[in-house]
Amino acid sequence: MKPDLLIFYIGDGYMRRLFNILSIRLLAAILAWMFLCMPTLGWSGSSATTPQASSIRIDNVTSSSWFDKGLELYAQEKYEQAIQAWDEAIKINPQYAIAWNAKGNALWHLGKYNEAINAYDQAISIESKYADAWSNKGAALTDLGKYDEALNAYDQAISINPQSGIAWNAKGNALWHLGKYDEAINAYDQAISIDSKYADAWSNKGAALTDLGKYDEAINACDQAISINPQSATAWNNKGNALKYLGKYDEAINACDQAISIDPQFAIAWDNKGNALNYLGKYDEAMQACDQAISINSKYADAWYNKGNALYLLDKYDEAIQSYDQAISINPKLAGVWNNKGVALKALGLTAEADAAFAKAGELANANR
Repeated sequence: MKPDLLIFYIGDGYMRRLFNILSIRLLAAILAWMFLCMPTLGWSGSSATTPQASSIRIDNVTSSSWFDKGLELYAQEKYEQAIQAWDEAIKINPQYAIAWNAKGNALWHLGKYNEAINAYDQAISIESKYADAWSNKGAALTDLGKYDEALNAYDQAISINPQSGIAWNAKGNALWHLGKYDEAINAYDQAISIDSKYADAWSNKGAALTDLGKYDEAINACDQAISINPQSATAWNNKGNALKYLGKYDEAINACDQAISIDPQFAIAWDNKGNALNYLGKYDEAMQACDQAISINSKYADAWYNKGNALYLLDKYDEAIQSYDQAISINPKLAGVWNNKGVALKALGLTAEADAAFAKAGELANANR
């Protein structure tokens, strides 16, 4: 008889946290490309949103020619070279706000978030009503976990351009990270009211509804996202997560399989599939799914955690403890991992070690209340 203390950690919090980061990355990439290209394509938008730059010529070379070269390199994902090109444009015209914003986007793609923010700030200092630079700054701040500051940046973008669905969606993500799920849903609804075909906003709304325990509504929101974009791996994954909460494990696995078929490197979907398989008592298959997640991302604490659960349920207590220890080494603040490690230690008769693990779990659980 398995002890009642074993907790299945289904990874939904980490899944949705990562999903929102991924979503922000996708949106910021779209945002960067869209607003980088518009000026060179002769877009005649409001200068309050995207500043119009006049080209400056030095030694028969114009700042706009360097800017266009940067765009070509950026489109080829040659971000370091794109930055060099935009630096040349800025050297010729230090007031080239669009080039500063573009440089920020390339730095963001390289994971240099603080440098990206500095570049966005340069763009904003030149044109304080540059909505896209404010929104991009918010994305970089989100990647740094500075959600309150990100929220302020998105609010600036929205105050300049209230019809920016991307900024409303990104604001929703920042609110989600702050645990303000109702406010996040309101922001997603704003994005959807601007663009009813905004698949990511629908999917993010589904994740927030799941946090509020509104699982049927969450599934409906994810279904909206999927109807708009059937190739949205994150929407399929989020739907699977809500289905698990409803105890519909076979359907959850099918949804995760859809996500995996779209993106075989989607570690979160593999892990969530493993969770559902655990609930169905298919522990060997669950372990294999978790191993797939770990092979994609060896620092994925939740996958190690769930693998440990499968091993425990296969009566492989020593191996389960090893998996829990891997999870703890990555994220020592997961109360459930400490608890389940205690359960495995107790099964081995290691009472003192088990009690220490339970005490740590209790300490973390109280701190998170």
